[in-house]
Amino acid sequence: MTWWSEPLRRWTDALEIDVVVEHAPTSDPTVIGLWSEQRNEWWFQLDESTRVRFPDWKPTEAMREALGFTLLGGRDVARPAVDRMEQAYRTLIEMDVHGLVRASTAHVQPCIPSSEYWVYPGYLFLVRRNRDDGSLEEANSSWTQVSSDMLSAILGEGWHRELGERRDVVAYLPLAKLEEAVLDLSEADDELHVMDRLNSVAKLLVSAIAEDAYFDVRVAVSRRIEKPSQIHAGLASALLATRLQWLDNARTAVFGEGLLPLFATLASNEAVDAFWQVLLERAQLPVDAWPDDWLDIVQGVIQANLNISEAARILYVHRNTLIHKLDRLAQVTGHDVRDVTDAMVLYVAALLKTQQVALK
Repeated sequence: MTWWSEPLRRWTDALEIDVVVEHAPTSDPTVIGLWSEQRNEWWFQLDESTRVRFPDWKPTEAMREALGFTLLGGRDVARPAVDRMEQAYRTLIEMDVHGLVRASTAHVQPCIPSSEYWVYPGYLFLVRRNRDDGSLEEANSSWTQVSSDMLSAILGEGWHRELGERRDVVAYLPLAKLEEAVLDLSEADDELHVMDRLNSVAKLLVSAIAEDAYFDVRVAVSRRIEKPSQIHAGLASALLATRLQWLDNARTAVFGEGLLPLFATLASNEAVDAFWQVLLERAQLPVDAWPDDWLDIVQGVIQANLNISEAARILYVHRNTLIHKLDRLAQVTGHDVRDVTDAMVLYVAALLKTQQVALK
């Protein structure tokens, strides 16, 4: 609970008005404690990093002065504000997968003061640039504006901010607003599962940012957040999802979808060695002698849900060519990716191999 939380809540409850508390850093100390009007809405700068917006409220000058005096009256001016969200993010981003798994289930004190005013349940969207252009001030300025515009256009006017040295962007989307964010649903898509809808929004963000601003990004979606004490876990789960993206070379990831990549990443060295030993008992050749494109073939067939014609389209090869490749792969590995059980075995093998190559 921050110094302004209780007086703000008392006022908003008494007047029955809505508020949106947002991260809004300022380097100008003279604006703290002042009101401003933007887009026909009143804003109040609470401190160096936070402001509150009052949608659909038209206060008189006397009401603004009274509320401002009440809010600032509880401020602890002797103790500087600590950006706990930034601290939490920088700590989480340094964790390995095992640490992120533990953090994604923890309940801790909310790291965002405004979160007590959010609508729950909801999800965090984490947007990260693939190239590190942090040294380019012009690119960073453009990125800040683009990310803000795109998030507002697709997710709505909700909470979002930049975090970390690479200026990753995290935004919160209430579940109640999810359907509004999926702009391109056809009537046949009305029954999509929540995860499918989240993935649709993530893909929309990737494509919109690429097409309109030429930034190559990846988007990860957190676990379901039910209350403020789960926001830290939500942030950890979004980072965990990004760690698993590279295994499938995916641009989007929704936490909870990548169970096999997660297990492949968490597997001990002993478990991995035992897996390869059993797998190679049926193989005619060692892994290094398998076809050069076996990883792409396996992932393509899995992505196509074992539909060979669709897999051929994904892999940009003729269907007959792919069938020949699958026959050859089955011969040398002892596993036929057209069989669902064998496909899962080869998929795990592909994940482990991709992980091994990435760590070299």
